[in-house]
Amino acid sequence: RLELGGNAINNTLAIITAISKLENVSSLTFRENVSSSIAVIDGVTMAPKSTYVCVDGGATQDIAEAYYKARSGGSDFNGTTSVVVTDPTSLQEITVKLDLPNDKPKFARVTVRAGTGVDPVSEIKTAVVNYANGLVDGEQGFVVGGDVSAFEIGAAVNSQVAGMFVSKCEIAENDGAPVFTTDTIPTEIFEKASIVEGDVTVILI
Repeated sequence: RLELGGNAINNTLAIITAISKLENVSSLTFRENVSSSIAVIDGVTMAPKSTYVCVDGGATQDIAEAYYKARSGGSDFNGTTSVVVTDPTSLQEITVKLDLPNDKPKFARVTVRAGTGVDPVSEIKTAVVNYANGLVDGEQGFVVGGDVSAFEIGAAVNSQVAGMFVSKCEIAENDGAPVFTTDTIPTEIFEKASIVEGDVTVILI
């Protein structure tokens, strides 16, 4: 599918494929306004007949060039980051707009039942960060526009750390007034969640 998309001309799949295959690009979101009027789509104000991408990772210039080549001719761009791209045929300089995700740091609080003599605190913290960074097989981790699930984090810890069982996993916004929940925290299409080991608390019971 990705190979076909890369060969397609000026369509949604071609844009997503062209950007996704760039070095160090880890995730992205894409939206399109096909109307002839300004529209607010998933929290983004979009110009008429335009597209929008928010990309995590990769070189901004490379992203803009791939985006420009893959998009429909004449369609407008949206975003807060502007990059000048030179059209390879006309040599005209075009300003391409796109977004880089806003960081939305999180706290995690993991309550576990551990066996006698087992102290897995350090391993659990590492396991949470590994999941967030997409280093767990079969899990995409934290991505642009991806909601954060306490359940999925807990399951990822269970799969990585032996000798203990996660009885509860809670998450919260790292915004100075955290309210912990076992539910899912939503993420806007122009945001990406993050977490570091220092923001993971482990409770042994």
